Amino acid sequence: MAQVVGKVCSNWQWTHNADSMNKGRVLVCWHPQKYHYQMMFQSDKLIHGKALQLSTNKQFYITFVYERNLEAQRIPLWNDLASISSKWMILGVL
Repeated sequence: MAQVVGKVCSNWQWTHNADSMNKGRVLVCWHPQKYHYQMMFQSDKLIHGKALQLSTNKQFYITFVYERNLEAQRIPLWNDLASISSKWMILGVL
């Protein structure tokens, strides 16, 4: 993974949710001169963390999600989301 990320986002920092048991589906990259990012929670479905925009000193929480299409398969994701916050801004890519 490091080789691919290095080619696409050279000199950026990154984290992912892959481990030896699963391939992972979420990759988060950020430019270290523009943002500071601290991962706070991860599962096989999401990465949640705190970001600081360095130019404005504004801080925000952001959750990156990848989920399956079937409703029954999304229940663990909704449980994880409920455990980390009660307020979200939801953005998505279809």
